[in-house]
Amino acid sequence: MKQLRDRSPAILISAFFAPVILLILVLMNLGVYPFGEGTFLRADMNSQYSAFLTYLRSILLGENDLFYSFSMNGGGNFYFLYTYYLANPFNWLMALIPAEDIPQALTFFILIRLGLAGLTMNLYLRRIRPSSFGWGTLLFSTSYALMTYTLVCAENYFFIDGVVMLPLVLIGIEDIFERKSFLGYALALGFMLLIQFYIGWMICIFAVLYFLFRILNRSGNGKRSNRGALRRFIAGSLLAALCASIILVPVAAGLSALPKDTNIPWTQKISNFSFFSLLGKNLPGAYDTMEFRYGLPGIYSGALITVYFLLYLTADAVTRKERLLTAGMLLFLWISFWSYGLNRVWHGFAEPVWWPYRYSFLFSFWLIRAAALRFPTDERAPSGKRLLLSGILAVACWLPLLTGFHLASLRLTLIESAFLLFFMLAETLRGKLGRAFLPAVSVVVLMNLYLHASTILGPNLTDPNPAEPYRERIRAFSALLDPVAKGRTDLFRIENLDIRDSNDPMRLGYQGLTHYSSTVSYADYLFPLRIFGVPQRHYWTTVTEGVPAATLSLFGIEATLKSATEISMNPNALPIAFSAPSSIIRSVILTHLPYENLNAAFKAISGEDFGPIYEAVESEKTPESDGETIWNFRPRQIAPVYMYVENQEIEPNLIESAAGPQTIQVFPDESYLLGTIQQGENVRVTSHPDPNSADPAGNRVFYSESLDVLGRYAGVIQPRGVPVEKIRPSQLRARFTGDAETPYLFFSILYDEGWKAYVDGEERLLIPALNYFMMIQADPGTHVVELRYTPPGFRTGAALSFAGIALLLIAAFMERKKSEPMDPKADGFV
Repeated sequence: MKQLRDRSPAILISAFFAPVILLILVLMNLGVYPFGEGTFLRADMNSQYSAFLTYLRSILLGENDLFYSFSMNGGGNFYFLYTYYLANPFNWLMALIPAEDIPQALTFFILIRLGLAGLTMNLYLRRIRPSSFGWGTLLFSTSYALMTYTLVCAENYFFIDGVVMLPLVLIGIEDIFERKSFLGYALALGFMLLIQFYIGWMICIFAVLYFLFRILNRSGNGKRSNRGALRRFIAGSLLAALCASIILVPVAAGLSALPKDTNIPWTQKISNFSFFSLLGKNLPGAYDTMEFRYGLPGIYSGALITVYFLLYLTADAVTRKERLLTAGMLLFLWISFWSYGLNRVWHGFAEPVWWPYRYSFLFSFWLIRAAALRFPTDERAPSGKRLLLSGILAVACWLPLLTGFHLASLRLTLIESAFLLFFMLAETLRGKLGRAFLPAVSVVVLMNLYLHASTILGPNLTDPNPAEPYRERIRAFSALLDPVAKGRTDLFRIENLDIRDSNDPMRLGYQGLTHYSSTVSYADYLFPLRIFGVPQRHYWTTVTEGVPAATLSLFGIEATLKSATEISMNPNALPIAFSAPSSIIRSVILTHLPYENLNAAFKAISGEDFGPIYEAVESEKTPESDGETIWNFRPRQIAPVYMYVENQEIEPNLIESAAGPQTIQVFPDESYLLGTIQQGENVRVTSHPDPNSADPAGNRVFYSESLDVLGRYAGVIQPRGVPVEKIRPSQLRARFTGDAETPYLFFSILYDEGWKAYVDGEERLLIPALNYFMMIQADPGTHVVELRYTPPGFRTGAALSFAGIALLLIAAFMERKKSEPMDPKADGFV
């Protein structure tokens, strides 16, 4: 045991650096930073996470806060986004990195996480088999850190948090049985739920399965001992959830508003894939760039794991019950992948968008665990058993290719066959190889993992998103934005028509409507933006040239960036807050047409009627025999003309006018600017049929826009403007003078129950305005108005977390007192 203690630090340090060094060699070969201009900017890291990590820096510098952000959909609950994407304290290291250097920093950010995965797995292996803990465990912890899941999801850093924490949670469950303590389990699971509740849910399910495995696998223990373990497991689980309530309670409030379908159609779809197709994923490099969207679970972690897992299942040294339970657990996970309903249960009863098997690391973990338990033993399988295992390995390896599995190439199958053959021969000759066995096996394992990592990361990291253009773009836009914001402490919005992606507001540090994340409330933010003409597809909100000018005015968009060198000011931008007449309290009936909604909104907030800003343009619709649909119209006056697309269709439209023909791709329920059309000019819109659909083209409606009428409304409202001081995004202050004619203070901030209003220090009711915005009513006179935002559920969650931490400390104190040796003098024995 002393020898074990002496070598443990070196093994654990190696467990961290082994996957890091191996992955560095792969990145060196692929030309990824710091060995080239390649980066991990792909998929959601490119369009979401890099911007969110950049936004953390603005919080660290005091420019923003965790509760609310005006850089997402015009304003929204940032804390909910934080809980899903950013809650791991490790992410704050990225806040130290300037925005333009984020792509380069991502390499080190990901390497450290994978190193931690190797370290925690090694800690787990030391715990479950301390007597055989040695250098051989590095093969299995490195295989865990570089399994398919971590390679495919490398840029999904918060997925990797689950890979890092899983072994620690299971060590905590081991403590429940071996040390009769639930504190380690409560701490590990509580921390997991704090840093990533979504993957934490999956680990919670697996923790229950693992606990049942340990209960059923026990021998020589009575019901009383099992009941004690169950009590400790339940107590630890509840305490973990209680400590994490500061995350879980606001998350529960936020999840209720997400546009996710959580009804499991059991009768409509039973399975996700052919049951034995999963064998095709147990090959090195069985992956293509579309796998992360629609592919099968990534389960491969090396040929060594496959061989020793099968040896484990046939080992005489392992009890029959343990082997059956181990195989049963693996089978349940396999069925979970295959079953449409079970797969959705693992994903919180929701349909995942891309990465459809986000818990597949559990499958790989279970394979690696069993293989690692078998590897150190000296048991030699009889020749008949070895022959049978070789046959099973051959069938499992070649069956995907023979049955036409799309990722099973002859090259991959031959490579895997060679690796499997080597490990079977090495195990057979283990006694003869002696000390050469471990070095020989280690070299081949590293070759296997290097090949696998290169094959997966190669196509993933060859997307055209190098570091230098990213850096140059941020610098160029910052040079344009900085003078606009310099010296201003008031709340204002701008927009960008030349976006890199829908999270440019967070990446570039401006306050706007454009945003994309999976944590935005449909009812509170996405739907209101859509009905006022802002394009909104699923979670994507993007301001385009098709957004009506009145919409930009209503939301107070002061300026629009058209490129990195051009900015256009909006003379009709309304203030973020302004005094409003009593007409604003009237009910406004909103329809699906944004132009009619804007007409009604401007009448209500101004108290005037200058006529409609938007007027319908009559058109003639003509269906053609070839499936095309044509609309012709002639405006009565020169004006910008918009087209609104109804129905659920996505197809190209040919626009023919005096400016020449142009083809645009239209989306349902979106507004498109056709341009400024001359009086009497004929415009022809041709909707081409969708070859994949028999549905007829949806309707098109056309509206002309009067900037003169919009200017008249703005001329009335702008003098009523009230400057809004942004103390921080979740705390706003304004000095408002109300009178009998304009007793309301209107904010172009979407209503959210997290906002509270205070007038002269006293809480005042926030009233929904135009159904979706906010306003307050005040008595005549001058008042100081303050708005404060607290994420729904945060206060309750914080109180519960405080109680949980207190209980955890009490439990730790009591456990320590219980473990202290009794003082004989205290009982009068001496």
